[in-house]
Amino acid sequence: MIRVAHGARAAQVQAVVQLASSGWLCLYAGARPSDPDARTEIDREVGKLVVSINEIAIQANGDALIGPLKGLAERAGRLTWWRLRSPQGIPLLDGDISGPGGEADMILTRIDLLPGDVILIDSFLLEASAL
Repeated sequence: MIRVAHGARAAQVQAVVQLASSGWLCLYAGARPSDPDARTEIDREVGKLVVSINEIAIQANGDALIGPLKGLAERAGRLTWWRLRSPQGIPLLDGDISGPGGEADMILTRIDLLPGDVILIDSFLLEASAL
């Protein structure tokens, strides 16, 4: 088994930060694709886009801290997964979403949204140990 040192994981986070700066965070309902390179609703093939938060600001110091973020639900749905994209729309990372008490990568206070609902994400920490 390969073991990656913290410095190398921190470099991975820095690379993600550089790629994602001014990109966007998409929140989806439905089943998460098994591969982050799978096409999504943006390409009109897979997934159900509920919220798209554009021009995200990312700060990094070993780990990436994304936020605060605010978006509006474009359609109704139960949020189940997220995708971080570069400004060019290239998929970078996928993760799961759960409500309070859940153990997903992103835990939100509300996951059932209606069109026009506001979603606020105070912060989102991408830890180097997660990569």
